[in-house]
Amino acid sequence: MATSWERIELIEYNAEDLARLRAEGTPVLIHFWAAWCPICILHEEFVFKTDEFGDFVADEGIVFMFVDNTTTSEEIWTLIQSYGREGQPIDVFYPPGEEVVVLPELFNKSYLLDRLAKELEQS
Repeated sequence: MATSWERIELIEYNAEDLARLRAEGTPVLIHFWAAWCPICILHEEFVFKTDEFGDFVADEGIVFMFVDNTTTSEEIWTLIQSYGREGQPIDVFYPPGEEVVVLPELFNKSYLLDRLAKELEQS
């Protein structure tokens, strides 16, 4: 299921889609979101919904997936734990052909853009 913000198409997380995109060499950013997570909301408002981030994602061909954890499930918690975390906030990035990068719990737009660019350069 796809929805969109103004500048970014949001694709609901699906393990099969992630595997396919990774096999194709497409960079993927997964954003775990919950209505009860204030840091998740801050990241959306001050990082993900900005023009600079939208332009970067479009220019680099990054697919933006989301996991809605507002109504928690065992499946989502298992997925979060698979990345070495015990809760939210969590955002992970899969550069082409590289291992997953688990991002810090709190970041700003400059940090995220620099980190993603660095990870893409190394891939």
